[in-house]
Amino acid sequence: MKTFKRIFLYSVLAILMFYVFLVDVSVEGQLAISAFAQDERETIFEGFDTQMDSFVDAMTDEKRGAIFVFFGPIYMAIYGHNDFTIWSYGNYMNFAPDATHLIRVEGNKPFSLTYRDKLNSLSFANHAEAESVI
Repeated sequence: MKTFKRIFLYSVLAILMFYVFLVDVSVEGQLAISAFAQDERETIFEGFDTQMDSFVDAMTDEKRGAIFVFFGPIYMAIYGHNDFTIWSYGNYMNFAPDATHLIRVEGNKPFSLTYRDKLNSLSFANHAEAESVI
């Protein structure tokens, strides 16, 4: 019982030492930690299978926006007048990395898409084509 008590007391002492000397609870420390936090995200509108979000970059305070259009198991994220990405909703499907991916808008010729390996998504191959898709 005496050894158990010593182990417990030394453990508590080690935790207190770690907290006092290694954890910075000052305002500056909290600001440094919050700088690495994720971007602030606010949903402006949600409905009709679309969602409009506003993002504020935690490092630069740059404001950006995106429109998400949902099509069943996939959705398109539109970031600007010539920037979009097609994502898989959850892990329901995977895009084939070695396949030819095309998108057709109305009766126009199909445009090619580029597979993004680490993100399992498709993005535009040409800015002019991306602008016409959006």
